[in-house]
Amino acid sequence: MGGWFAHPIFKNGDYNEVMKTRIRDRSLAAGLSKSRLPEFTESEKRRISGTYDFFGFNHYTTILAYNLDYASWISSFDADR
Repeated sequence: MGGWFAHPIFKNGDYNEVMKTRIRDRSLAAGLSKSRLPEFTESEKRRISGTYDFFGFNHYTTILAYNLDYASWISSFDADR
């Protein structure tokens, strides 16, 4: 996720190729005529690249806890936990 925002600023002013290819392929598979990801112009790429003074990155995660009642005859890793 961080690369989505950081790559254009810290690299070449554009999204990374893997991201562009994946979103384009998924957009076409969904029946769209082109990628949902907007394309930067060359002017925008030059303007964006290297425009950082500070980059702070915070990451949070959540885990939803809930009770699963498995029948006693079910044998699986999840049932054993």
